[in-house]
Amino acid sequence: MVQDMVALEPVKVGSTNCYPIDTDQGLILIDTGTNSDALWEALVKGLKELGHDVSDARLVLLTHSHSDHSGLAERVRNASGAKIAIHREDAAYLSYNQSKRTLNRRNMHDLMIASGVPETMLEWFYSGARRGDIWPKNWRQAEPLFGPAPDYAIRLEALSAHSYKEAHPEEESPHFQHKGHVHTGGHGELPVGGVNFVPDFTFEDDEDMSLGDATLRAVHTPGHTPGHCCFYHEASGAVFTGDHILKRITPNPGIHFHDEDSEKRFHSLPEYLRSLRKVLDLNAKRVLPAHEEEIYDLPASVERLEHHHDRRSEKVLEAVVEGRYRPFEIMPHVFPALRAFALIPAMAEVIGHLDILEESGSVKVESRDGNIFYSLIDDRVAGRA
Repeated sequence: MVQDMVALEPVKVGSTNCYPIDTDQGLILIDTGTNSDALWEALVKGLKELGHDVSDARLVLLTHSHSDHSGLAERVRNASGAKIAIHREDAAYLSYNQSKRTLNRRNMHDLMIASGVPETMLEWFYSGARRGDIWPKNWRQAEPLFGPAPDYAIRLEALSAHSYKEAHPEEESPHFQHKGHVHTGGHGELPVGGVNFVPDFTFEDDEDMSLGDATLRAVHTPGHTPGHCCFYHEASGAVFTGDHILKRITPNPGIHFHDEDSEKRFHSLPEYLRSLRKVLDLNAKRVLPAHEEEIYDLPASVERLEHHHDRRSEKVLEAVVEGRYRPFEIMPHVFPALRAFALIPAMAEVIGHLDILEESGSVKVESRDGNIFYSLIDDRVAGRA
């Protein structure tokens, strides 16, 4: 079974695919799902339906540190004695204690303010995120953040409600629990804790991880996170792509700071685009992502993602040509129908595309009194937009 992986089926842990690989020395699990009682039960049940027990796990390979991939890893380790492994660049994000979280929030806050996000909007976003009550059941029902072009004025009514539930009292939604409107995710799972553990070992790019008769090679694909990895099983041509390549979703570049230093921001999107080409070099016959369904045409998926980001970079450049010099001013030009709950992911996208334009020599970045401004390099850029 290891050689051809014909019978390979994911265990659906919420919206995350957990891939069990059966070897002659026990199970390899690739990703685990979010840390919640409901999803733990889903993982245990899913493994049993495939003829396994969670105690059979011997190795947990994490594509990256995000909690919907790593959340149950420690619970699996406690139940089975399995070893947990992750790329060295993402290991620090697993042991994210309260002081690190506080520092990261401060770095993110400072970057958003420097990029032009109003303080009141940022306070609204983070207070809602802490309560868990700003995510709608259907995003189209949420209030648009901006008015129509060309002004794109902030619609204060989009921020006026204390919570989405208060703005839509008639709506029954599994996203909310009545005790404080705790956000529980799209599957009703109630989180029981964050991610804060130490992996058993880390690995580097092109390093092999073996268990019994199965060997998987780590393919470092930084972008979505600094240490994101795909895992390649050369014998069968199967590649497990985590959040690097998904069937329909375009992965968000995210914002990360090296060593919790606000001056050392990881340029996610340029790295992500370089990593896309890297996966194309594999002789992949099966593409198995961490969300959604199996992908059957890897080159077409890479082309789709590259085209998407080319078009979005053009939109960002158009905004700079029109005289929008700060990321928050650029955002409504790129996302005119943005809902307020998507503020940070949208800002991450805009900043990522400005990083691309800066690398290509189209724009330059300046800091004035703690504020970030982008401007055209010369008039020839304006002629290309």
